[in-house]
Amino acid sequence: MTVFEMAMWLGGVLLVGVAVGRLRQVVPHFGSLTMYRRDGGSIVMPHPGTYRTTTHSAAFPLFDGVIVPSARGAEALLRAARTAKNADATLVVLASGRTSAKEAELLLGKDRCIVLGTPPDAGGPLLRTFHHPCATTTTDISRKRNDALALAHLRGWRTVLFVDDDVQAIEQRDLRHAAELLAGADRHWVPRRMVGWAFDEFGDFSVVGHACRPKTNGKVSYVGGGAMAITCDSQAPLFPPVYNEDLLVGLTLLAEDPTSVCVAGTLEQDAYAPFADPARASGQEFGEVLTEGYARQPAPAELHTPRYWRSVLLDRRRLVREAAADLQQRGVTEGVLAMRAVLATHGPDWPELLASFVDDWAHDRSAWQKHLSSLHA
Repeated sequence: MTVFEMAMWLGGVLLVGVAVGRLRQVVPHFGSLTMYRRDGGSIVMPHPGTYRTTTHSAAFPLFDGVIVPSARGAEALLRAARTAKNADATLVVLASGRTSAKEAELLLGKDRCIVLGTPPDAGGPLLRTFHHPCATTTTDISRKRNDALALAHLRGWRTVLFVDDDVQAIEQRDLRHAAELLAGADRHWVPRRMVGWAFDEFGDFSVVGHACRPKTNGKVSYVGGGAMAITCDSQAPLFPPVYNEDLLVGLTLLAEDPTSVCVAGTLEQDAYAPFADPARASGQEFGEVLTEGYARQPAPAELHTPRYWRSVLLDRRRLVREAAADLQQRGVTEGVLAMRAVLATHGPDWPELLASFVDDWAHDRSAWQKHLSSLHA
């Protein structure tokens, strides 16, 4: 497991009850969501214990919209469509890549379904991170997530559920459980900002994360954007245009309120060959290093200094070299090539670029919240 993976030990049983007033155990002994570090320290993410429902579960509102950033083809949307039906929510498809908006409309119909193409520059001139030299050019998922949150705000939605098109359909009882956690049923109905699922079979890890995973014996997983519920208001998060955009948002939310994020359970995700394309690994690396830097919880001012990022990069290079050596010993040639591609991405100007990205993201979060406040349903 890499030093920055948001992880949780899968040690317990998830029990979901439906009766009025019944005490329900939520993720008992599941373990806290943890950000593991090589020095043995950890960042503990909160998770709920037990709570008593005060409304009839069958009448409890779930989510206003189920959002799918899709690029794997229209057929891949069928599981998300089932999730939206189970949630009694509008399905919103943000199509690009192999997913044709026209084909998606023909497959899904127009009943409680919105299919949108992705504008070529939806980030807008006011969002500096989208014009940063290290902003990702291999995926548009951050832009899609932000577009979806703006749409939700325009429509007056209170909550949305993001699901990726490679994730299993989510059953209604699990959706209800997550909706109650987002609404704060376990903490006197004080709403949370984010509730997510972890993936416990084929982990939703980075390429480096998969390289390090054998050291954990497959016992760890973490919450991410593959299935993630968000509260929609003028404080809705801005997803930065880098890999790990979901983890970065989660970390900033936790820094603002340590009780604002929690885990709802586990899901399954389609497997893929993590080492097949070295370019995948190198394309993830800037976001990986950013996430590691935020996970260390430095003083806020340190994040804006190149000196801090030099130390993060030093540790990162050591970890990747160790992963490469382990892969070499196990005879995983593709993995070794991927680790070499990762190391080759680290330029001498990265400390300055990482610090400037932090500056730009701070500016953009403020501009984004002002933008959302200016929208009217």
